[in-house]
Amino acid sequence: MKVLYINPNINHHKLPFYDALRNIYGQDNVIYATPLIHEENRIKMGFDSYQQENWLYHIQPSNFTEFSNLFYEADIVLCSIRDYYRLMEKRLQSGKLTFYFSERWFKEGIGKFRLLHPKILNLVYQFRKLSTYPNFFYLAQGEYAAYDFNYLGICKNRIFSFGYFTSINQTVRGNHLLPKEKINLLWCGRMLKLKRVDLLIKAFCDLQKKNNNIHLTLVGNGPASKCLIKYLHKHALPSNYTLYDFLPVAEVRYLMQQADIYVLPSNGHEGWGAVINEAMAESCAIVGSNKIGAVKSMLSHGINAMIFPSGNLQALKECISSLTGDPILLAKLKKESNALVNNLWSASTAAFRFSMVVDAILNKEDYNIYREGVMKLLKYDSNKII
Repeated sequence: MKVLYINPNINHHKLPFYDALRNIYGQDNVIYATPLIHEENRIKMGFDSYQQENWLYHIQPSNFTEFSNLFYEADIVLCSIRDYYRLMEKRLQSGKLTFYFSERWFKEGIGKFRLLHPKILNLVYQFRKLSTYPNFFYLAQGEYAAYDFNYLGICKNRIFSFGYFTSINQTVRGNHLLPKEKINLLWCGRMLKLKRVDLLIKAFCDLQKKNNNIHLTLVGNGPASKCLIKYLHKHALPSNYTLYDFLPVAEVRYLMQQADIYVLPSNGHEGWGAVINEAMAESCAIVGSNKIGAVKSMLSHGINAMIFPSGNLQALKECISSLTGDPILLAKLKKESNALVNNLWSASTAAFRFSMVVDAILNKEDYNIYREGVMKLLKYDSNKII
């Protein structure tokens, strides 16, 4: 069986699922296709750094006819480039199994006002048309993505829970050490407004005044970094925080191994937040905003994470304090987060469950197989999952 897996880019967050698909369908039977992209800042962060790999199919104007044939001839297509709707429709007309996957279309900020844009309105029309074919399915990278498609009337009762699936077992060593005598908080990424690093810094600066046993490490930079670092310098003791520029993936994972708590305070513009998967794989307790796709899809407050309302500084402080002040709860959440990502949200689990759903669809059997985790069929009543 030939599988075509199409992404707008390639990075370390997407390869584990691809590798797991190859383990199931055969090393030579799964093609990873992506446009040829070179963006210096993305390469620095570990994105698009595999462009020269011989197993990677570069989609370019010069080979688009060949790519179109691959798209049509594959037994299974997983596509996350929505502009390829015409290619999808051609497959669907021939009864071929096709999956579209994406983060949410209507992220916080502009939200559903995007429907006023002619291009978005046309895409909605095209995808509603695609969803009339029974062999078209949606893999929602986050429950908010599923809400959007359900709201639009696309693929009702054919939406599966999906996400990002990062590497689980990494034996890495690095050069950067965290202070062993303190409870370590960690954040990594681009310092953008949507990431709400300002909220984390304000919370930390307040908390470290009363608790000198906590330490914050920030990894990355971005447009907001100058203001954020200035605030940190002004309001926190230098011994209580460490700042790094972007680091290689292995170095970041090594920091996660040492950290106790990973905080992701992003607003609703964060589609999934794959860094959470990585932190969970390294047994970090997670503190996350309720507007993040990964948090909404995978985590439950007090059971395997601490979740706070997006933008609520006081609630964030309380979540962090509950962990730094309770070693038993901290140890429990570290253990639970690791177990969850290994058992229900790993790349191997996702690929296996995907293959089981595919088999059920092709054999005209019930594909509502899983009751939790990845590839759970999401059914709605008044836009609420039932």
